[in-house]
Amino acid sequence: MYFLLLLLGFAIRLLLIPVAGFKADMAFWKGWGLAVSDKGIIWLVNNTNYNYPPGFAYILDLISKIYKLFADPYNINQYWMDNNLLYLFLFKLLIIASDIGIVFLIIKIAKKLKMKWGWLLGVLFFLNPAVIFDGVIWGQVDQFGLFLFLGTIYFLIDEKPKLASIIFTIAWLMKWQNILFIPIFYLFIYRKYSFNNLIKSLSVSLATFAIITFPFWFHREMASLLNLFTVNSDWFPWYSLNAFNGWWLASGLEGMKLSDKTLVLGIINAKQLGLLLFSLFYFIAALNIFLAKKEKH
Repeated sequence: MYFLLLLLGFAIRLLLIPVAGFKADMAFWKGWGLAVSDKGIIWLVNNTNYNYPPGFAYILDLISKIYKLFADPYNINQYWMDNNLLYLFLFKLLIIASDIGIVFLIIKIAKKLKMKWGWLLGVLFFLNPAVIFDGVIWGQVDQFGLFLFLGTIYFLIDEKPKLASIIFTIAWLMKWQNILFIPIFYLFIYRKYSFNNLIKSLSVSLATFAIITFPFWFHREMASLLNLFTVNSDWFPWYSLNAFNGWWLASGLEGMKLSDKTLVLGIINAKQLGLLLFSLFYFIAALNIFLAKKEKH
């Protein structure tokens, strides 16, 4: 039953590949991919509006190179068409593979935790309309970052902290949202294992970071890398970027029109309040991990 439902989800995704997606972002993927393929990642970062982690540039580079095997990206009329089926297929194949990988990891993690509902949870994710819309319809890559993050969790549960650290470093160098978990991730390793394991995990993470960012330090362009880490801090200064959350409600359903510098409570702006609330809950989570009873190995 569950397998048939997963096949249904897969078929739906295949049928949706020709959908043009969010045209602005799809154009960015094409332009950035062609730039890094032709002139390298340093040129991409210094001469375009690229604002994703360096690891994602390699993915776009790979897609661009594969595209060149089958078609000419310099054929402007063909390459930049919204319904360029070859490019849509290559890019959305990454999204579909990520979705399948997430289902696999959900089932594996549930099995490790001795949960009975792994397959059900996997199917609920795979058939979730929001997941399908964000990924194979809109052409976003949130699932790719989630897949890597779930891989990190799996290897933590599987008692492999060094491998988890490698995957985690790749995860936040592919999708910036994962950077938020850095302090909690290493605090968890310290509390679950030992200080020695923490040092080993930090070491393999640093080595992974050095490999992925090699072009930047080799060409003495660390300033460009640092810029990538900070460029998004005020990239979209709005209440909510199409996220239908509490801030969207607070904006009167106009999250994309109301600046996050707007005062709330009369004394603090929305962005500052959000950061304070985030910091508070992050502190509570970190404190909970730090005070948790340490497991015996």
